[in-house]
Amino acid sequence: MNSALLEIISECDQEVKFFAESSHLTAVQQQLSVSTRERIEFSLLEVPPRRSTFRSRIAMDYRLTMRLARHYRTSDASRIVFTAATPGIIYAARVLLANRWARVPVQVVLHGGLAVIRNRRARNPLKRVVDTQSALEFGRSKYLQYLVMEKCIRRMFFKIMPSLADSVDVLEHPFPIAETGPERLALEAPVRVLVRVLG
Repeated sequence: MNSALLEIISECDQEVKFFAESSHLTAVQQQLSVSTRERIEFSLLEVPPRRSTFRSRIAMDYRLTMRLARHYRTSDASRIVFTAATPGIIYAARVLLANRWARVPVQVVLHGGLAVIRNRRARNPLKRVVDTQSALEFGRSKYLQYLVMEKCIRRMFFKIMPSLADSVDVLEHPFPIAETGPERLALEAPVRVLVRVLG
């Protein structure tokens, strides 16, 4: 998903910088075309450990957003785009934008987010307050926008969370779900499928 987004963003007539932890950075670079890699500046970024709890990662998420905001103010960047929409990142971005000096355009890509908010929520209020839906409902800012990959996903978000109507826009995926090749491939058993998991 990150490589597909970078292919789109890199076509803009603007400088693009991609921040990620080491292994993820390498994996994304390998998936990009040579011409796209040449248009992007890649930088390492310390991120919270995978599967870490909200409590253990929120402070690091906030420091991460602060670092990006400082970089934004000292560069010609037009916006900050988060390609991971964890509750910690969403809360951190919203708190960051409450500071007047740090009010920069922020976009958060919600790929996979619909499945999360459609799940049954915990009854424990301490768990509910740190889930994705609570993070999305936490305050409003004209500087914060959420992006989804399909119009149908946007419509579904509005059914579940109508309060986000003015905050969600569509970033069309470069490979539409209705797109098919000119011919069907004839597959013969056994069929082997390779799946690469980056998250």
